[in-house]
Amino acid sequence: MARRVNVSDLLGTPPPDSENPEGTEKSEKADRLIHVKTSRLLPNPHNPRDEVGDLSDLSSIQEIQRQSLLVVTRAAYLDLYPKESEKLRGYDYVVVNGCRRHAAAVKYGRDQLACAVNDSVARSRAALRRAAYDENVERRDLDPIEEAKAVVAIVAEYPTAKEAAEAEGWTGAWISQRKSLLKLRPEVQALVRSHARTGGETGLSIRAARRLGSVKGIEEMSAEQQLRELERLASEDAVKKAADRQARQSSKTPTPATAPRSTEFTAVNPAQPGPGRPSVTAVAGSSSGFTAVNPDLADGAALPEPRSEDVAGHADAGERLVSDAVRELVRLTDGPARMADALADHLAPEALHAVAERLLARVQ
Repeated sequence: MARRVNVSDLLGTPPPDSENPEGTEKSEKADRLIHVKTSRLLPNPHNPRDEVGDLSDLSSIQEIQRQSLLVVTRAAYLDLYPKESEKLRGYDYVVVNGCRRHAAAVKYGRDQLACAVNDSVARSRAALRRAAYDENVERRDLDPIEEAKAVVAIVAEYPTAKEAAEAEGWTGAWISQRKSLLKLRPEVQALVRSHARTGGETGLSIRAARRLGSVKGIEEMSAEQQLRELERLASEDAVKKAADRQARQSSKTPTPATAPRSTEFTAVNPAQPGPGRPSVTAVAGSSSGFTAVNPDLADGAALPEPRSEDVAGHADAGERLVSDAVRELVRLTDGPARMADALADHLAPEALHAVAERLLARVQ
């Protein structure tokens, strides 16, 4: 079985000068691993975590320290936050990464901790905050609200949000999403925290929370009003989903084709009635005992109004039909007398008289 390694053992016995006296101006630009008394370490005042939470998973720190703490000197920290000198009274270093390990050492009674000192982390306020933020994000220790606060705090260290986004490698939209969570009331934010900590079993999802935070005027609403607005948004989503589902189902259901109404007429002899014979409509001027019928029309039903394009098409077809019939009539008859006899055999007297008048008019 592999032997567990204690970080403090790698350092050996702490040297007498491993701790700088309070107020030292010494600055460490590169990592230097040293022992520091737990009581001389100040947890990061700007730690993005709101609370350290349950420390039972770190109880073994009393016997073994598996990872060092990242700290900056008092002098480097005060260069950034000169107004916090009173807060640092009695401390030599500020813990940037490892605040939970420090809290566990205090709780379980570890007198000293192995620390990596690196003041380059404190080259700017944004850099100091980003170092703490990155560690917590990598460990997934931050809930969505804590992360949002950390991001907004980092952005605030820049003249503009655009400069912050460019410097930190973020996008404006990504920053805005996190800002939207901070527009919610603490009671609503608590639901977001609960959702994250229970794996989605309870609370409010981050997606729904961000949408709620983007509503115009949400900051001026009370917690009760924000929750009512959340219900309204959920209702809108439900209606939209139902409509989308109905549209998808409709698109998959084929529309039955409607059989076109027949416009063809068939010649029948009404003098020979029979079962199931279609309704008839007499053709004016016919004396042959035949009638044009439309089999799709019920008795007494009106004929459908023809469309203009149908009328034009039928007119052209009619003209061609008449022209062909005249040529055929001329071919079969060898003189005016035979032609007149043929017309008389096929036309009623009224129709024959009308044709004669038209022919006389043409001649004149």
